[in-house]
Amino acid sequence: MRLNGNQNVVRQNFSLKRQLASLNRDLEKVIFAIDEKVLDRIYFGHSHRITSDVLSEVQKAILMLEDRGFFAHRGFEFRAPLRILKRIISWKRLGAISTIDQQLVRIATGRYERTIRRKVREALLAFLLNAHRSKSQIFYAYIHDSYFGYRLEGCEMASSFIFSKPALSLSSHEACFIASLLARPLPKSVFEAIELEKKIRVITPEIIIRIGELQGLKWARAVNSRYQYALEILPSTPSSLRTR
Repeated sequence: MRLNGNQNVVRQNFSLKRQLASLNRDLEKVIFAIDEKVLDRIYFGHSHRITSDVLSEVQKAILMLEDRGFFAHRGFEFRAPLRILKRIISWKRLGAISTIDQQLVRIATGRYERTIRRKVREALLAFLLNAHRSKSQIFYAYIHDSYFGYRLEGCEMASSFIFSKPALSLSSHEACFIASLLARPLPKSVFEAIELEKKIRVITPEIIIRIGELQGLKWARAVNSRYQYALEILPSTPSSLRTR
């Protein structure tokens, strides 16, 4: 009986070590992803600076839509578990409650399973990440590594393709539309239509939304709703935030 007890302890210790090793590997993946994007700025000339007290229009729009408390928390919000529990009780999906730090962890690790275990692991990794990299570095990697639509990785690529200008130079309307794509990525059919439209006229958010409507896509209504909301809240967003 005692032997079985010892065996259980050994198994538990082995399982714990394996989980810690897995956690450490994932943390290294996220750190590498951040450092890679920092190097990308040198090689590809991204318009945004990594550290700046003044935020661009697209940075403000992304923060307001994705994570308003980004510069205040340490990777996750303590209220999040209560919101998760409320959604479970009401049979709602678990999405749309992750911080920017957690979203970056998800992108870098490639873990997208919709489980409580993944959410907890994500929050822990996001917390640990804040001990290794600054908020400015995390945010920079996030905006340049996120998926904005078909063949559009990062806000610089999305801005360049859609509006033919650097992300730093976007107008408030253009910035709000780009930020809206994080939750409603640009579909392939709209991407292809934009390629043709760019040859004959200047592209605006309204033109893109109209293209989606003409194609009968539910995406058009969803992205327009998010875009209009961003336009409402952007004027009240401070242009200067204390970063660390």
